[in-house]
Amino acid sequence: MTVVSGLCLFGIDLYKTGRFMIEGSGVAVWIKLGLIGLGNLFPGARLELYIAATAVASVGSHMGPAWRHFSFWEWRVTRYKNNK
Repeated sequence: MTVVSGLCLFGIDLYKTGRFMIEGSGVAVWIKLGLIGLGNLFPGARLELYIAATAVASVGSHMGPAWRHFSFWEWRVTRYKNNK
């Protein structure tokens, strides 16, 4: 159920705009998935990697809009309503 709900939320964000993948919130998702993947490759460090993934997910889900919508491709905030 966790994987399905995560994929659904990821799909909704992708449906809204493909920019999600290069913005702060999307990069946090990629980092989290990378840490989880590393946990599967290195079972001895799994606890530490999963804790790091949890920390990235926590920060990523609570970051402000200026960070969430910061584009690493354009190096600026792209979709923040107070952005001029």
